[in-house]
Amino acid sequence: MAPQVPIIETCLNVVKKTEALQKQIIHLASEGFSPSSLTNYIRNPIDFYYQKILKIKDHVDVEETVAANTLGTVVHNTLEDFYKPLVGSVLDIRMINDLKTKIQPTVLHHFRELYKDGDITQGSNLISFEVAKRYIFNFLEHEQACINNGDKIKIDTSNGNYMERVKE
Repeated sequence: MAPQVPIIETCLNVVKKTEALQKQIIHLASEGFSPSSLTNYIRNPIDFYYQKILKIKDHVDVEETVAANTLGTVVHNTLEDFYKPLVGSVLDIRMINDLKTKIQPTVLHHFRELYKDGDITQGSNLISFEVAKRYIFNFLEHEQACINNGDKIKIDTSNGNYMERVKE
């Protein structure tokens, strides 16, 4: 004999669009929508309504561990902070050594900026923090090795890239 499977009736959640709600939506639209909020609206309009109109934050959406894209953004932003002031310069060992001293505070700044209230002092988040620092350190070590091998590294944005390598 087959077990009884209950029939669960689903009801559609509907939000009546009052004049006040329409004004809120127009105001929100005037500020612009991020790609993630548009995706949220497409996937689940009710969640969008709760989060963007009623300002109810979904606790599940809090990033509990550092995501790969957050780690990548931290590394990218840190290197951008390091190299933007050097545009037009040819790197030397002194510059690289100076950048190495700024790894810890700059990575910490970008983690706090992107990860907000997340705890990076323990567990996998601490590992991600240390990995970001190691990526940047290794990159700078590679730059230093290239300079020691006789390469000249000029920071140039004229061709759309931040770095143009010129071998002597």
